[in-house]
Amino acid sequence: MATSPVLRRLLALQQRLADLDAEQRQADADDSDGGSDEAVQVAPATLEASHQLMFAPIGERWHVHYHGLAASTGDTEQPIFAELLDALAEPAVAQALHALTFTGPDEGANGTREWVFTPLIERGVPFPHLRHLAIPQADNTAHNAVCIVREGEILDDAGDVGRLVALMPALESLELPQTPDPAFFGVPLPALRRLKIGAGHNPNGFIGHLARHAAHYPALRQLDFSDVLGPFMQPEGDWPATPFDDYEALFQSAVGGQLWAMVLRNAQLTEAQYRQLHQLRPKASLQVAHNFPGCYVGHWNPEGFAWKHLLVNG
Repeated sequence: MATSPVLRRLLALQQRLADLDAEQRQADADDSDGGSDEAVQVAPATLEASHQLMFAPIGERWHVHYHGLAASTGDTEQPIFAELLDALAEPAVAQALHALTFTGPDEGANGTREWVFTPLIERGVPFPHLRHLAIPQADNTAHNAVCIVREGEILDDAGDVGRLVALMPALESLELPQTPDPAFFGVPLPALRRLKIGAGHNPNGFIGHLARHAAHYPALRQLDFSDVLGPFMQPEGDWPATPFDDYEALFQSAVGGQLWAMVLRNAQLTEAQYRQLHQLRPKASLQVAHNFPGCYVGHWNPEGFAWKHLLVNG
């Protein structure tokens, strides 16, 4: 394996991304010096902010983990993420992948950190042996929510998630930062066993769609679903939380009948409704969690903290 063509390609790509990262930090420093004749101080590489490519063998295939931004930072035009997508679209690389993970620093614009996979999707190269795809949501205290966006769209994957996983028919686990466009449910994933969905701005009817598409997920056994974060950020807002009827339909559906572990995060349900769901599937593991986002004390309403009941000691 030490001399395999795929390993040599990954090593070359790793060095290429490191070189581009260094060039980008130099360009950012040059742009910030204001035309001064003094020596430019280049920001050092850091564990969190640098573009990194990590990989490890999994049997005969590879787990590739990219940490960085999905676009260049500052005023530079270094196509770091574009080069990564080009490499992933090479048939020899795509066929050698067992798992893909994408993470990045808490940097973005207007409160979001976007992943744009449209160029990779348009290449249409399949990943026939990919078993795991993880694009996790941000930490609760992050300033920027993570989302997958179709190129040219705003906060909307516009079907790109569905088109992406259609290239990965052997997926066994899938982690997404937000609920995908309903087009996702038109793609059968017969090997999918674990599905984790992060909290976004709109639940997109995810639970109801899942209940109606059991035939596409015959192997699904674990579901971890986060409803919208909006009510925790602005309690007075009108947020489209998943209705109880959709949860009930899922628990009564064929796909609900095959699930043995479910985690519902941020669901806008009452105690009685949770108990009713449990009665529908008493032998299944049902966990309730509230992952509300971090909130600055200085931003609390002077008249009182709207979510004081979530504080253990009041």
